[in-house]
Amino acid sequence: MPTMTNRKFLLGFALLVACALGPGAPDRDCVTRDLVIGLEAFPPGGNSTSVNRSSAPIVDNAYRGVYYVEGPTTYKVARFPNANGAKRDFEQRKEHDLGWPRSESLAPKATVYRSGVADQQYLLCDEGLCIYFARYQEYTTMVAANMGPNMTGEALNKVIMEVDRKMTECLAKPVLK
Repeated sequence: MPTMTNRKFLLGFALLVACALGPGAPDRDCVTRDLVIGLEAFPPGGNSTSVNRSSAPIVDNAYRGVYYVEGPTTYKVARFPNANGAKRDFEQRKEHDLGWPRSESLAPKATVYRSGVADQQYLLCDEGLCIYFARYQEYTTMVAANMGPNMTGEALNKVIMEVDRKMTECLAKPVLK
């Protein structure tokens, strides 16, 4: 049987977790699998995987890979229980990515699109790889592209614009509750 001290500890811990997580995400009619962008957004000449979906205990996510001679381009969308979880994921990912020798100054000149809807976003590149990561409320999206003759700066820009279009449509839908 729990002692009074144990009860206070458990109650305090529960309150701490509830405050850290924040309010839950709204009930949306947006399934992560349906938020994966279509093949028409990617440049021709690649071999695609089907849309894959996995549910971690806390995060629902879906992803697709398109393989070119220069290497794969992958796209992933994840939905967290709330915006705080997505924000933490964004900040951890950015900190990790900034630890590599990548910078926005190495992004191809044609890759200039920036979302007006995303809460947070960045595009980092090294000599052959660009990573675009964005947070839309409780969702995060990532495009990791090996740059080359198929995946040019212009092609990457088109992919990023399609990601933003899909996420904008999702967030514009009425909340179900």
